[in-house]
Amino acid sequence: NRTTIKVKNDADVPEGSLDRVFERFYRSDEARVTEGNGIGLSIAMEIVKTLGGRISAKGENGFFIIKVEL
Repeated sequence: NRTTIKVKNDADVPEGSLDRVFERFYRSDEARVTEGNGIGLSIAMEIVKTLGGRISAKGENGFFIIKVEL
């Protein structure tokens, strides 16, 4: 039995950045003035892989969607 979790955020994803969102320290919007160093999705990817699952990202209709399958 696999469990699928989808999380979506109301945000446009810049063209070409979906291939990079799981890279350590990557931030698609360098102009943002928020705390954080861009390692959250990298850590999530390592945890999901360790558990034998899959994680993916996509942009759809103005949303940024992360899909986790365990």
